[in-house]
Amino acid sequence: MKQILIVIGLILVMGGASGQPLDSIGFSKAKIQSGKYTLNRFGISKIKLETKGPTAVTDDGIGTGEKVVEGLFTLFTGWSTSSSSESLWQLNNSVKLSGLKREITFPVQVTGFYEKTRERVRDESGSSLETYETYNLYWDEGAKGSILENKDTLGQFALRPTQMVYDSIDYWKSFTGQIPDWLEERLDQNRYDEWSGDFIIDISMDDQFYTLVYNAENFRTAVIRNHEMIGLWQDSPPRGIFTSGKRKIIPYILMPGGLSEQESVQTIILLMLGLSVGKCL
Repeated sequence: MKQILIVIGLILVMGGASGQPLDSIGFSKAKIQSGKYTLNRFGISKIKLETKGPTAVTDDGIGTGEKVVEGLFTLFTGWSTSSSSESLWQLNNSVKLSGLKREITFPVQVTGFYEKTRERVRDESGSSLETYETYNLYWDEGAKGSILENKDTLGQFALRPTQMVYDSIDYWKSFTGQIPDWLEERLDQNRYDEWSGDFIIDISMDDQFYTLVYNAENFRTAVIRNHEMIGLWQDSPPRGIFTSGKRKIIPYILMPGGLSEQESVQTIILLMLGLSVGKCL
């Protein structure tokens, strides 16, 4: 039986720095693992988030996964060989907004370490070659990226290095608000010992500046403009995807009711940017 979440006319009062009353916007369907959400608001029928693995960045800025490793491996029978490379990597994440017929891409670049190992494995049927790839991206050193639609640049963004986050993270996390008792109970049931860390993204888009903060403990992403929260995405913990009934958390959005449709769409785009980065960490 499919689980459906419908939220009608629900007004919440947000804690934290802004204190604005917020509308709660639910999804009629949410396929979290595949990144598909049915919204039917602001002209958007469906949201499709896609995150992709890293590719090496060449001198001309075009990503390629082969040039960084070609010519590095020579396989000798019965031997295991490996090669590694440290360079700049790009992840070409994107979001599709059905209904509006828009596709926004978020190419983000980060330095990192890559290692590829090839091993000849023998079994009853003979021998085969197995390849193992390992990426270690240095997100704690920061990253940079663009917000693109077709060939147009809508904005730029930068992930703050971890050492620049410590002094201000408590202030920015205050924008993610107080957690309702029902949500706190479900989060407690689905939390686990290790989760990705908090992060902050600085964004410039349409002559406006935004701060995006991710609260890792509560799986919340907030977009702040002029020190006011204009959008929040409540995500589901990875473990919570596999729960059902009263323990399940279906993602939803919080927004001030006074935003125009254009502002609401732009806020959703920025929230999806934060969600795409969070899924890559």
